[in-house]
Amino acid sequence: MGALYKLVVRERGGNGAGTYAGRKKAESVNFLSLAYTKRVNSPDLIRFTANPDDCAWVSDLLVDDQIEVWRKNDALDLDWYRDAAGFVQDWVQRDGPPPRSTVTAFGYLSYLERRIVAYKAGQEGYSMVTNVRAETAMKNLVKYNIGSLAGDALRVTSGVVDNSKAYSVVPTASAGGGNLVTVGFAWDNLLDTLRMLSRIGGGDFDLYPANTGQLTFEFYAGQRGTDRTATVFFSSTLGNVAEAEYEERWSEAKLRAIVGGPNNGTARSTQVVDSSEYTTDETTHREVFVDARSAESTALSAPGTNALDKAQVAREYRFKVLQTPACAYGVHYAVSGVMGDLVTVRVGAASDTQKVVGVTVSYEPGKAEQIDVELGNP
Repeated sequence: MGALYKLVVRERGGNGAGTYAGRKKAESVNFLSLAYTKRVNSPDLIRFTANPDDCAWVSDLLVDDQIEVWRKNDALDLDWYRDAAGFVQDWVQRDGPPPRSTVTAFGYLSYLERRIVAYKAGQEGYSMVTNVRAETAMKNLVKYNIGSLAGDALRVTSGVVDNSKAYSVVPTASAGGGNLVTVGFAWDNLLDTLRMLSRIGGGDFDLYPANTGQLTFEFYAGQRGTDRTATVFFSSTLGNVAEAEYEERWSEAKLRAIVGGPNNGTARSTQVVDSSEYTTDETTHREVFVDARSAESTALSAPGTNALDKAQVAREYRFKVLQTPACAYGVHYAVSGVMGDLVTVRVGAASDTQKVVGVTVSYEPGKAEQIDVELGNP
């Protein structure tokens, strides 16, 4: 027997429910179709279609009810595990005939997308940071905008809500992980800001439910997943990829950024930011100017880093990942559905470390599952 999927539906959880899950409303294998996408540092996206005559619970769904996607595969000796979960946000009901309901849910990280950094510019620790470890900056941002300190007097509007009807968002204690960062982010979306800080800070992050009526925020220095470069290999010779090719492009690369900050003429503040690939070799001396006039004079490194991130030497492995008994999603990588594993890829003479950055799964009962795995640069 191949893969099987089921949906578990729970009430909106939070402190008032006593556990993150809330009361179980339904469990079903009678849906018509299911598709979901997962990406590192992004909310899961889950969409399914069901006939309400067969799944009466669909008509009772409320906003922020939770959908859990559970998966198993007996052929791979893979027992039931939760591969995706999120809050119900959108739905379409069609009378038919036959009647159809299509429901869309977004993962736990979408909870952070509901807030902005609601502090005026220039407030250290609130709307900007100077030489602060990425993990510390990110966890403080969560506290000040959706966590225990969201009622701070400096916040333009209080972020405190009725905790009997909402989740507590609780960061774990900071271990001071990640790179030092200097950047401003007043008025930006909270989730977008966390993504930016994780990118320049050298790590991943996640928001996951705990059994105490809270959502726990965590930072992972390096990557969210496990380093499996010594055990998981993708190559045509192993039969777990198809249509493999490798491309390397230097033509549009920029490896040194000269960032211009406040003031004009000879009084203008500047900062030079180098890519990790920049050396004294002429082949790497490729400059770009970044106009950051509106930035604080002490916060010029982030605009430079962002510009260089967008103009790296392009090294791209392209292929379709195939599922094999010796290299299967959920068994050998992305175990328990965790994104962010590091793996080894080989195309011809090229070999490098890649990161499992995403997956899209589609399934209809009675048919084989379709799994599209996305690998990218760490």
